[in-house]
Amino acid sequence: MKPRELELPALLERLINEHDEIKKSFRELSTLLFENKFLTVANKLEELKLIIDQHIIDEEAKILKFLLNTVSKEESSQAIAIFQQHREIHQLLKELQENVQLLRKESAIIRDELENIMMIHFEAEEHQIFPPVFKLYKKVL
Repeated sequence: MKPRELELPALLERLINEHDEIKKSFRELSTLLFENKFLTVANKLEELKLIIDQHIIDEEAKILKFLLNTVSKEESSQAIAIFQQHREIHQLLKELQENVQLLRKESAIIRDELENIMMIHFEAEEHQIFPPVFKLYKKVL
C-alpha cells in the first residue's frame, strides 16, 4: 500500500470520516460476536484491517512526514507518541483475527480492548494532531 495522493486538508477530512466508519464497524463486530457469527466477523475484520492499514500509512507517511519536515522533532513529539499507538492497534487487530479464526469467545474481550484504544487514539488525533497540522499547513502555504 502507498499513501493516498490527497492534499493534506482533504486527507485530514478523509481520516476523520474513516474514524466514523471504523467506529461503526466496531458496533457491527460487537453484534456479530454476540451472535457467534465468527465467519462473518472474520470477513469484516479483513475489510477493517485494509482500512486501518491504509489509514495508518497515510498518517505516518503524510501527516508525520509533514510535521517532521516543517517543525522540529521536539515539536512533533506529541504526534509521534500518539502515532506509536499504531503498533498496539496492529497487534490487537492481529490477535483478534487469530481468536476469531479459532472461534474463541475471548474475541469479544479483545474487540473491546481494541475499540477502547482506538477511541482514545481517534480522540487524540482529532483534537491534538489534526487541528494543529491543518493550521500549520495553512501557515506554510
